[in-house]
Amino acid sequence: MLEKLERKFHRFAIPNPTSLLIAGQSIVYVMSFFDETLLFQLNLSPGLVMGGEVWRLFTFPLLPAASHPFMFLIFVWMTLFFGRSLETQWGHFRLNVYLLFGYVASLATAFFAGVDMGSTFLISSIFLAFATEFPDFEILLFFILPIKVKFLALLAWAMIFLSILVGEGIATRFAVILPFTHYIVFFGPGLYAQAKTRHRRVAYENRMERIEQAALHKCEVCGLTEHEDDEMMFRVCSKCKDGEEYCESHIRDHKHT
Repeated sequence: MLEKLERKFHRFAIPNPTSLLIAGQSIVYVMSFFDETLLFQLNLSPGLVMGGEVWRLFTFPLLPAASHPFMFLIFVWMTLFFGRSLETQWGHFRLNVYLLFGYVASLATAFFAGVDMGSTFLISSIFLAFATEFPDFEILLFFILPIKVKFLALLAWAMIFLSILVGEGIATRFAVILPFTHYIVFFGPGLYAQAKTRHRRVAYENRMERIEQAALHKCEVCGLTEHEDDEMMFRVCSKCKDGEEYCESHIRDHKHT
């Protein structure tokens, strides 16, 4: 389906959308030093939107994801890197669709749960998408400890699910997972297929291991197998109606039936 949409609407896609997003956040961040109320004036507040402040529907993605200058620079660098990597992997049309769905998911969350929204969930979804596409990419945690992004993503999901478990009321719980529905739509089918393939491969390997470990020879008298004595020779009694097998020590001593 996405391929059909791309063939039809690719000319409308915006190149480097994450660069534009970060440029807007940087402008807002600088302006917030001159007007401390600016960030509040731009966030997505359902009640204020219904009261006529409709610009909030379009300005909340421009809210900086961090307030401290150093952390803001970190978020800028990481978001640009993650976004450009995704665009190289997907093409700018698919990245546009992903960000558009993330924007719609944030709108739905705000009005369904009645909570104010900024850009945090949208930026987080870019990271989760990057971690899914490039799970073994390493970053320096605290600029010292190398860690693969897949482990940071697992930690992020653990925090999300913990918030769902401890949340009070269905609206609060939906407010945690709803902003990431576009991620689930994009990656859910592929991750499910990978999980099924992995499960089948593990089951096959376990079955083959059991077959390899199964004893081919077993003495009817003492229960000895070739795993316990790989030098022992086993013989099948040709006179027994069931073709029992015996080790060399007992082949001559058993009674035929």
